[in-house]
Amino acid sequence: MTGFETRIRDALASHTSDFEVREELLTTDRHAVYEIEFAGRRAVCKLARDDATGLHRDAIVHDRTADSGAVPVPDLLARGEDHYVTAFATGDEYDGDAPRSVRERRLRDAGATLARVHEAFSFEAYGELRPAGDTLELDATESWPDLFAEWVADWSDDLSGTRFSDLGTHVLAFVRDHAAAFETAGPPVLVHGDYEDDNLRFAEDGVSSVLDWEVSRSAPGEFDLARAELGWFEKPTSPESDGELRGALIAGYESVRPLPNGFDARRATYRAALTLRPFRRLAEIGTRAEVPADELGATMESFVRDRLDAARQDLR
Repeated sequence: MTGFETRIRDALASHTSDFEVREELLTTDRHAVYEIEFAGRRAVCKLARDDATGLHRDAIVHDRTADSGAVPVPDLLARGEDHYVTAFATGDEYDGDAPRSVRERRLRDAGATLARVHEAFSFEAYGELRPAGDTLELDATESWPDLFAEWVADWSDDLSGTRFSDLGTHVLAFVRDHAAAFETAGPPVLVHGDYEDDNLRFAEDGVSSVLDWEVSRSAPGEFDLARAELGWFEKPTSPESDGELRGALIAGYESVRPLPNGFDARRATYRAALTLRPFRRLAEIGTRAEVPADELGATMESFVRDRLDAARQDLR
């Protein structure tokens, strides 16, 4: 038995003796997720590897979301210093090979569900959410243009010393030069931050579970929607190949919550900036997508520049 397996058993034993560890479902550099049986229920346990800040944020937001009834989440069964346990998520993963009509309805409901999150939780300012016991404290930033530029600067810095460093500098300069366009992006709300197929489950035509709130923060809802669009349609491993269906995601969102004026120009900029992040993992992503890393890097760079060109036209 490994040290990590011992940790998860000790974590579960702190709540009940009635448990069984079945299999590892996911492992990242931040945490691992296991399917378990917990007090007679099929469940999952997420266990932090080191820093548990994100895990605590995840559990707190999950709990608040469940209390609100705004969107479906699995029951939170237990929580500790470095772990939490939820009921196993109901529903199926998104199937990119399902009939087009089914995918369209599911994407529309995914958009509407995301909008309901944004409608249910608002903040007085934009910023990061820091766990403090059983609550979240807002590390506020003066404005959305400032916060967005900070994030892009971090993503750009990550590319220093790579052949894409100039691309990061280019995107950051564009965001700073067009800061005024982001002043009307909308009020600060709870954004999921990773709202794509891996973190949703579906039953029939709609969303049955929303998972993994680890990177939640306070930002305009339109940023979350653009991030979702990128994840569903434009990443090398995206599940949806029919680009025309992106309209269903956006229409579903707008059926609940209107988008502010100027969204299309900002939307292109968000997608360009967010694409800087995966450049750090080209080899890993290329393996998953079965595309050589050099070819993938060139395609992603072209995508970033094309999105900025589109944004530049709209912002004139």
